[in-house]
Amino acid sequence: MDNPVDADVLQRDHGSVSSEQIDLRTILRQSTHAEHVRLNRHPLLRRLTQPDLTLPHYIRIVEAYSHFYRCIEERILQAAPVPGFSYEPRRKSAWLDSDLKHLGNLTPEPPQLAQQHWDIGPINGIGELAGVLYAIEGSTLGGQVIGRHLARHLHLNADSGARFFNAYGDETQVRWQAFCVWLQTLNEQSDEVAHAQTSARQLFRHLEALLDAYT
Repeated sequence: MDNPVDADVLQRDHGSVSSEQIDLRTILRQSTHAEHVRLNRHPLLRRLTQPDLTLPHYIRIVEAYSHFYRCIEERILQAAPVPGFSYEPRRKSAWLDSDLKHLGNLTPEPPQLAQQHWDIGPINGIGELAGVLYAIEGSTLGGQVIGRHLARHLHLNADSGARFFNAYGDETQVRWQAFCVWLQTLNEQSDEVAHAQTSARQLFRHLEALLDAYT
């Protein structure tokens, strides 16, 4: 899931990459660039790192993310297991539930938008799963920047309403690198690479649709 900080900018490899060396992470970063830009500029998200961020605005974002992650994680866990990677210890919906509980908010049904417009549907195959995971695991890197901003401007931290944006804490980079190692196993599977690109873009578009309803 993207945040209004381009996650891959925080860990982008230096130097040029030849066509023979290009890996799936780079392909996904390039193919989702337009979606990243649109989300970064979304009216609901762009204030996340701005000094004028207010608590009600932040709560609205957490409500939207809570709906989205509950749906996405259900789809991930329904997908066929893949060798070498388990999402179970990375689940994030409980983080959002904890934040909303601290902030004193419940999560009503998403406003003005039927679920089929923001539910990506069943995840079929390892390529589609890789695209979805790339988007939501990459967002934990950008979340570190947002977490620091929330601490400075709203005095929220991992124990007081900003658990989601603090992600894995000190383990965030380690978890991201472990995911990237798994992602590299798909580099030579051209069909799965194509499916990964499509599913990553689709996830960003569905999130944008949900955020539009919350704006």
